[in-house]
Amino acid sequence: MAGAYQFQSPTQYLTYHAQLQEWADRNHVLLEWQLLQTEYVNGVSVHSVYPSIAGNRVTWAVGRGRQMKHAKDASAEVLINTPGALSQALNGRG
Repeated sequence: MAGAYQFQSPTQYLTYHAQLQEWADRNHVLLEWQLLQTEYVNGVSVHSVYPSIAGNRVTWAVGRGRQMKHAKDASAEVLINTPGALSQALNGRG
């Protein structure tokens, strides 16, 4: 059943992104990341990504970061901290 995973405060090794992937793995849900854009700010690339959960694009949960892993973590944080968002994404209402 979706939602049985207990999310916790992130650590260096158990980031929001890692926890979201664990949630997806435990619930047998495909978690993919879509690159929205890459901008260059003062010569530094900034990536914007959003998740796709079970084929449902969650375009409102955009994360940004200088590295893809930071962008994914920022996006996962938004998704995890929005009540009911994971259930909605699973049901195609993301």
